[in-house]
Amino acid sequence: MAKFVFQLEAVIEQRKGIERQRQLALGRVQAQRLAVEAKVEAVRRRLDERRLDLRDRLAPGRGVEIGAVRMQSASALFGLVELRRLAVELSGVLKRVEAARAELLRATVARKAVEHLRAKALAEWLREQARREGAELDDLVLMRRAALASGAGIGGSDDQEYAACAA
Repeated sequence: MAKFVFQLEAVIEQRKGIERQRQLALGRVQAQRLAVEAKVEAVRRRLDERRLDLRDRLAPGRGVEIGAVRMQSASALFGLVELRRLAVELSGVLKRVEAARAELLRATVARKAVEHLRAKALAEWLREQARREGAELDDLVLMRRAALASGAGIGGSDDQEYAACAA
């Protein structure tokens, strides 16, 4: 039996390679996003710990150490500035994530378009193969019938001979 050969197979492989590159790019940007989110969470935890520490230092009945309170306040301000900086960084990373997702989607659509062409070509090739095989079977049946008719000396058709040829 003949083998199906798709002329654009190299294009499919190339587009699969591009799609893999886009997946890797998306993975790298997602890793950046996770790293920034982890930094944000660490800063938030640190701010919460400092806030609790400051509350304990300012509790009624305790002496207030002004230097320690100032240090805690400065640390809290620094933490808020750090959170703002991380928010801007996270915003940029999220934009890059969306851009990478869009690129991956475009690459996937491009690959699937060629694969769809391949599926259509394969279906057409299979139909053509079935048509050819049917024509070959018809030719074999006709040749067999002609051989039986000429060998038996019969000029007409006999239903039993035809049934034997078809089987």
